[in-house]
Amino acid sequence: QKYACSTKNMTKFYPRSIECLYQCVCSWQRRHFHECSHIPKCIKDKYKVLKEGDKTRGKTQYWVRSAEALGLVNTNGNDHQHDGIIFDKKKIGCV
Repeated sequence: QKYACSTKNMTKFYPRSIECLYQCVCSWQRRHFHECSHIPKCIKDKYKVLKEGDKTRGKTQYWVRSAEALGLVNTNGNDHQHDGIIFDKKKIGCV
């Protein structure tokens, strides 16, 4: 399994790698976003307009590059107990 979800309706999800971010967010949008009572209707309406206007869909590589630019990196279990994603401030020039 590429990622593990803590709840059936994806209130939380834990991608195993930055390469899985796009797929996880798409799943979250399908399974949680529209049903969530904490997201205001105006946000859902704006999302719908944006989604209908952009038929190109996301590119996985864009998500990977963006995550790396934010300082997110994959762990492989060597330094941590589990595989996943962590923030590495050194990757964005913070010491």
